[in-house]
Amino acid sequence: PGEPAFSRGMFTALINGRPMRWALMPPYLNLLNFDEQDLSARRGWALIESSILEMRQASRAAGAEFVVAFIPFKSQVYLPLLERLFGRTALADALRFYTPGSATAPDIDRMLRNRLAQNALMSRFCDRAGIALIDLTQALQERVEAGETMYFSDDSHLDEGGEALVAERLAAFLKDRHLSK
Repeated sequence: PGEPAFSRGMFTALINGRPMRWALMPPYLNLLNFDEQDLSARRGWALIESSILEMRQASRAAGAEFVVAFIPFKSQVYLPLLERLFGRTALADALRFYTPGSATAPDIDRMLRNRLAQNALMSRFCDRAGIALIDLTQALQERVEAGETMYFSDDSHLDEGGEALVAERLAAFLKDRHLSK
């Protein structure tokens, strides 16, 4: 039970004395192959920026302040922990499960380099647009590495603990900026 393991898409490990199980979602895992330049060149990124600007405009028209909360996908949060638990070779072997048609092993170095590419793009965009941003990646990662579940084990969504952390951090963020009582 103390040794990290991978079987049929599910990672298991004892984290800070707590047993944890989780699976990663292939589409999100694949996003780690794209760097900032790749992501920003995609039509989807232009749509994201446009939508956020429209939301800010609608918020202002309603007399509200607009804030972006960046909630990372599960692979962004778990990848550093997985690398430490399994090492790069064993992790690459495990991640092959999620890409059965690929002729090559996942490039762990590339994935680690690109892990925060979306965060950086969003941060720069929000800075340019004058939009307040809270990035919850570090907070979620710290809790996961402390042995707390933040995402459902076999799903990509935040679980009750993850939702509570987001609510707690967002409330503090808004209070610090005098945007809430």
